[in-house]
Amino acid sequence: MVNAMKSDKRTAILQAAKQLLLEVGYESMSPRMVLDRSNAGQGSFYHHFAGKKHLAKTVLEEIANEMIADLSSTFENDRLTPLEKLDHYLAKPRNGQQGCKLGRLANEKAFDDDELRQPLRRYFSFVLALVNKELEQAVEQGLMPADTPVDALAHLLVSAVQGGYVLSKSLADKASVNVATSGARTLLKAYQTDASQKAAIT
Repeated sequence: MVNAMKSDKRTAILQAAKQLLLEVGYESMSPRMVLDRSNAGQGSFYHHFAGKKHLAKTVLEEIANEMIADLSSTFENDRLTPLEKLDHYLAKPRNGQQGCKLGRLANEKAFDDDELRQPLRRYFSFVLALVNKELEQAVEQGLMPADTPVDALAHLLVSAVQGGYVLSKSLADKASVNVATSGARTLLKAYQTDASQKAAIT
């Protein structure tokens, strides 16, 4: 029973920190805010976490794992072609004013710290690797031209999502991110059309 209560307190602290990171960011989040939100005592906080940085890194690792699992569910669907997987990734409806759970933190000064930045690096490295892989397979399958700049295009597609979030926040328009990803989808289709035309010529 005691262990269960300790686990419940840890879960409550993590959940409160996750909400606050999304609402106010890392630099504005304080241990007191976490305690107030979670109804946990200071003793419980420091029993489970060495401090604010340790708590935040734990939460960010959880968020990264959740986002990676969500992304993997699309890219592991063998019934889709490489380009269909990429189109599904880009076509996912997004609320731009909520922002990316991880990307929105990247500009905070605190994330110059290698340890705090590690979950962000891990997630975005994973996304880029996935997109690169699908583009490479599309080229191998003749769905895109052989001279497709795969790495540059992968960075552009991921940036369309993240840059779209920035536009949405700046313009106070939650749909801007979806306009940006729609443009990226159009670009992918143009590459696909180009590949088809080249195949027809040869």
